[in-house]
Formats: sequence, structure tokens, C-alpha cells
Amino acid sequence: MRRKQACAAGLILLLGWPLAAAAQLPLRFVAGQDYQVLEQPLPAAESDVVDVIEFFLYACSHCYDLDDAVTEWAGTLPEHAHFRRVPVLFGNHGEAYARLFYAADNLGVLELLHSKTFTAIHEAGRRLTALPAIARFMAEASDVSEQSALDALDSESVDRGVAESVAAMKAFRVTAVPSLGIAGKYWVTARMAGSNQAMFEVADYLIRREKASQ
Repeated sequence: MRRKQACAAGLILLLGWPLAAAAQLPLRFVAGQDYQVLEQPLPAAESDVVDVIEFFLYACSHCYDLDDAVTEWAGTLPEHAHFRRVPVLFGNHGEAYARLFYAADNLGVLELLHSKTFTAIHEAGRRLTALPAIARFMAEASDVSEQSALDALDSESVDRGVAESVAAMKAFRVTAVPSLGIAGKYWVTARMAGSNQAMFEVADYLIRREKASQ
């Protein structure tokens, strides 16, 4: 009987561990001040993975300035954190930039073209706002043909990617970039956190908190 009671007590302690671990994290950051909590959290694709999103826009100069730092920070994330970028559709040409992103991803040249796209827009002054101009740029900056790029830009797969961007923007109520979405529950910007570096620190805290609660 005592062994059964001990086992039951141990099970209760074990089940309560994630919540206790999360509660023990230092409360360095305040919800509603340093980050926002989504009213309706998104379902997790994988229960043991923390989804980490950078919302960005190729035409955004702040996104361009912070891109190297974002890439460096993403490389420091723990194995249980899955980092991905989501292009937003701000402004008249937001969809064109999003199509560039998803087309490059589908063609397997996103890693090659991501920083080159920022450079082309912000340093070379290229107007990548029409599909033919984007296809030409993609062909010049990678080994894909202009026709392959044009086909990808106008594909159903890219349509779905753009729709997913719209859905993510609405879910996180994204109003500024660059910004970070964590675990389908939290959204943080540099302005909320106080600085770019603080934004990363808040995100790190939320990632640890989410993992501890799983």
C-alpha cells in the first residue's frame, strides 16, 4: 500500500515538473510590456519543438540592417527551436517580395538569394516589384533560368506560401518588422523589448519558458 502511495506521489511530482520548471525561470520580462501574448495561441506542429519566426520585409531598411544579426542569433538557438522566416505583405509591393522569397525557396536557392535580395534593393537600388524583373534578378543571381523563376513566381505553391504569410500575420497581429513570433503564443519587437539585442533576449527567455512547460 505504501509503495502504491509513493508511486502515486512520484507520478504527481513528475507530471507537475514542467509547470514548476517554467515557474522557476527568472521573471525578467513582462507580458504586455516586453512582449505580447496572443489571445488565441496557434496549435503546435510538433509537441516537442518550439516554433520561432522572424517576420520581415525585403524593402524594410531595418530588416536589412538586422539581417546578419538575426542569422547569427538563429545559429545559437537550441535544437528544440525551429527557426524560419516569414515575409510580410506590407505596402504596395509586399506580395511581390513574398513571392520572390517563396519562389526562391521552392527552387532551392533561397539561402543563396536571401542576402543578395537585400543588397540588390538597398545598395543597388533595384526595383524588384514586378514578376519579370524579379525573375531576371533571380536568374542573374543564381543558376536558375529566367523562365523557371517566372514559372515558380506564378505557381500555386507560391500562392499557398503567400496565403500562409497572410494567415501568420493575422494570427500574430504583426504591425511592425523585423519582429519575432515564438511558439505560436508570443510576439516581440525591438520597440517592445527596448532594443534589438533585448528583442533576442526576450525571445530566448520565451523559448526556454516554452520548453520548460512542455
